Amino acid sequence: MKRKLLILVLIASIGISFGQGTADLMRLSQINYGTSTSRSAAMGGAFTSLGADGISMSINPAGLAMYRSSEVSFTPIVKFGSNSTNYSGTNSYNRSNSKVAIGNFSVIISGDSDFTFGIGYNRLNDFENRSSVYGYSENTSIGQMYMEQLYGVPASDIGSPSGDPYQAFYKYVPSMWNAIMGYQAGLVNPTYAGDEYNMAGLFNYQDGDIQQPQSSLSTSGALHEYSLSGAYNFDNKLYIGLSLNLQNLIYNEEYRYGEVTDLNNTGSLDNFTLKQNLSQNGIGFNFKIGATLNLDYLRIGVAYHSPTWGNFRENSYSNLTVYDKEYSGYGFSDTPTLYNNYKYTTASHFLFGISTTIAKKLILSADYELVTYGSMKYRNDLNIVGYRTPTNAGAIDNLQNLSTYYDGNNFYINDMVKDFYKSASNFRFAVEVRPVQILFLRAGYAYYGSMYRDSALNDYGRYQQYSGGVGLRFDWFSFDIAYVYGMQNNLPSTFFKYIADDGYTVKSSGIINSKNTNHTILLTFGFRPFN
Repeated sequence: MKRKLLILVLIASIGISFGQGTADLMRLSQINYGTSTSRSAAMGGAFTSLGADGISMSINPAGLAMYRSSEVSFTPIVKFGSNSTNYSGTNSYNRSNSKVAIGNFSVIISGDSDFTFGIGYNRLNDFENRSSVYGYSENTSIGQMYMEQLYGVPASDIGSPSGDPYQAFYKYVPSMWNAIMGYQAGLVNPTYAGDEYNMAGLFNYQDGDIQQPQSSLSTSGALHEYSLSGAYNFDNKLYIGLSLNLQNLIYNEEYRYGEVTDLNNTGSLDNFTLKQNLSQNGIGFNFKIGATLNLDYLRIGVAYHSPTWGNFRENSYSNLTVYDKEYSGYGFSDTPTLYNNYKYTTASHFLFGISTTIAKKLILSADYELVTYGSMKYRNDLNIVGYRTPTNAGAIDNLQNLSTYYDGNNFYINDMVKDFYKSASNFRFAVEVRPVQILFLRAGYAYYGSMYRDSALNDYGRYQQYSGGVGLRFDWFSFDIAYVYGMQNNLPSTFFKYIADDGYTVKSSGIINSKNTNHTILLTFGFRPFN
C-alpha cells in the first residue's frame, strides 16, 4: 500500500457542508416563496404580475401600487418537516421536526396619492431539518482514514501538552483536525516509527472487525429579508416599483458521526462519537425593480432581483470521544474554535409573469423565473488557512472535486461554481376563485428546476411545491390561511471517503440518499384601519 505525506491534504475528512464551498452560496441564493404570506403561498408564489400583498416587496415591488388603502399585515407560520434516509438501498430512517416562526410583517401606506410606500419583512427560506442514517456490518472504520491522513506526520507534533492542549491544531490545516483528534483520543496510534499510524493501540480495531456506522444532522435557521419599498401607479395602466433590501442569514448545524462495534470483534474498541458544530450569521444588501402592465383583463409583470452582496461570519468546533468495551476507560479530544469571515455575491433572479381576471371572479396566474446560479461567487481570497473541517462528502463538494480546484495556495471555488452550476428555470402557477364577495379559494403549484450541470444530478436539484388556501375580505379586516406541501431529494453522500495521491482509497461501502418533505401552515391577518 503506497501512501504519501499528507500535510497538504485538504478535504479528507467527513462532511455534509463545506466552509468556503458551494453549499454556503446555495443557501444564500435559493428563495422559497412558500414561507411568507398566506395568499402568495397558497398561489404557489406566482405573484410577478399580481400585487396588493406583502410579498410584493420581495417578488415584484410594482405590486405595491395596486393597494387601494393602507394596510398592516402579519403572518405566523407553523412548519412540520420530515427527512427519510436510505443507506445502500436499505435501512430507511425517518426523522421529523417542527417550527413556529414569523413569515411576514408589512406596513403599507397608500391612499389618494398614486405613490405607495411599504416597509416589511419576509421569510425567504427555512433551514429547519433533522436527519439520521444507520449502516450495518461495515468492515471499514473512519479511524483507518485518519491513519492515512496522518501518515508521515510525527507523533511528537500532534500530542496534547497540558500547558497548551490546542498546540497541535495550529500547526496543521483545519482539514487535518479530525485526524489529530483521532490520535489524541486514542482511536489511532503511532507505530514504532512515530510517523505511521494504526488502530491497534489503547482502543484497538483489528482488520476484519465489524462496526455499525451512524450519523445525524440537525440544522436550523432561516434567510430573512427586510425591505423598504416604493411604487407608483400610472392611471391603473402601468405600475413600477423599487425595493431596497437587507438580507440576514442565520444558520446552525450540528453533525454527529459514530461507530458501534460488533460484540464478536477481536479488538477492544466499543464505540466512538465525533461531534461537529457550525454557526453562521450573514448580512447582505440587494435591490429589486419591477413593472406591471395592466391591459384590462391581462396583466404582464417583469422584475429583476440583483445579486445580494454581503458578508457572513462563522465559527466551528469539534470533539471526539472514544470508549472501550468495558467502559473502564475513554479517550477525549476537542479542537479550538475556528473563525472564518467570507464576502459573497449570490445569484441574480429574472422574473416574468402573466395573469388574467375573468368576470372579477377568477384569476389565473403563471410565473417564469431564471436564477443564475453559475454567477454565485466569493469576493475574498480563499486559502488553506481559512478552510474548516468538512462533514459528509457530497456529490459536488467532495474530496476529488475540491482537490482539483486547489493549486497549493488557494481554493478556486468560483471556478468550481462555474463548472458545476448553471442557470435554473422555475415555474409557478396559480388560480384564485371568488364565489361570493368576501370569500376567496386558492390553489398553486411551483416547480424549481435543477441548477446542476451534470444531468445525472437533475433529480436532486429539483423542488416541487403544492399549495391551497382560503381568504376572507371585509372592509377593514382580512384573514387568509394556506397550506403548502413541498418535497425534494437531497444530494447523495457517503459516511466518509478518502483517496490518497496514489489512488489508495478508504471509504464506507454505501451511498446515503435522503428526501425532505415539508408541511407549512400560514395565517395572515390584515388590518386596514383607514379604509
